Amino acid sequence: MVFIELKAQQSGSIIHNGVERTYIFYTSETQAASQPLLIAMHGYTQTAQGIMQYSHFNQLAESEGFTVVYPQGIGNSWNVGFSGGSTADDLGFIDALIDTLSAEYNIDTDRVYVTGLSNGGFMCYRLAYQLSNKIAAIAAVAGTVSTAGFQSWLSDLPVPVLHIHGTSDFVVPYNGFNEIESVETTLNYWITKNACAREAVIINLPDLVQEGSTVEQHDWSECVSEKPIRLLKIINGGHTWPGSNGSGIGNVNMDISASEMIWNFVKDFSLADPDGLSYTPQSTWKVYPNPLYGNVLSLSDLPADAVEFWLTCPQGNVVFAYTLANSAAEVRIKIPQISQGIYLLHLLTTKQISTKKIVIL
Repeated sequence: MVFIELKAQQSGSIIHNGVERTYIFYTSETQAASQPLLIAMHGYTQTAQGIMQYSHFNQLAESEGFTVVYPQGIGNSWNVGFSGGSTADDLGFIDALIDTLSAEYNIDTDRVYVTGLSNGGFMCYRLAYQLSNKIAAIAAVAGTVSTAGFQSWLSDLPVPVLHIHGTSDFVVPYNGFNEIESVETTLNYWITKNACAREAVIINLPDLVQEGSTVEQHDWSECVSEKPIRLLKIINGGHTWPGSNGSGIGNVNMDISASEMIWNFVKDFSLADPDGLSYTPQSTWKVYPNPLYGNVLSLSDLPADAVEFWLTCPQGNVVFAYTLANSAAEVRIKIPQISQGIYLLHLLTTKQISTKKIVIL
């Protein structure tokens, strides 16, 4: 990567909920037109200054013509649903930050992207779940979703997702741990949400630097929503930002630059792009009882063009499907005996897919 003299970096702050929230901001001088915005969020105990230094996004922003902002978390952390973790209104802060920067600078509000490492990666997923009307794509590095968030958050819209994670990450384990969901569970939610084909296309990226790790690229690109999922699985990689030493703990893969992979993935997405299906946040149909104690599930206020519904487990597997034979506004269906847990119920009409979470006890 070519490093150039930087002239457009500045610090800023906003008052949100009576608290001063700070950030570092860099806007490219190479382009006068409306620019995309990339929000880059630091890890736990790290800082906005730190992720700016190891990601080198400023240099990439200058050459590619985008704007990047590095918000600072209170206590060097982000509120992502962990017990005992931060209780700051970080969701509201990022929402307000987007509005502030869009008002002060020439930001393309249809092309706002978020990325982050570790705790910042967890925050990426929270924004995808709860601010999908403003986020065009996310790229999480070494961060998944908290179990509390997975159980309570539900995205209104499909979101393109890039996930980068090392298999030897002992801080945020690839297979999950305690309050941390696994990479597989995390991505399967979005594979289902984005209506992607279940099988990924897997390629092995060139092992350019022999530092003990390699990269597998998994692509779920055949998606009805036109919002693909990509996983860069770093075999033997640690809790780090690939391509940048000193970014975390463990083995750093140097075959790829996470920053360049992130920008090359997210830059093609815009909220203004039409979807193959229309996803609407206003799903008026209902499911009850929820939690479900027996095996009879009722769906009411169904749209007249409802076609089918199906249940998926957190791993993304379909456990039950039912075709609706008529346009009845309410149906009662006996489902097979399945394990207790949280499931996703998807309803397909001729125009949209909508999803609700249900608990089976």
